[in-house]
Amino acid sequence: MRYPMAYADAFAAALAQELGATLVSGDPELAQLGREISLERLERKPKWAI
Repeated sequence: MRYPMAYADAFAAALAQELGATLVSGDPELAQLGREISLERLERKPKWAI
């Protein structure tokens, strides 16, 4: 409830935190978690570059 985010993102973050795992994602919503979880950010490509 501290951070507004999609349900699936919250589930993935909570699971990573519980397991002590690193979450790998390009989702900018997860950046707001700061040091709550270990996060490896993926670079997101613009839609036109796909």
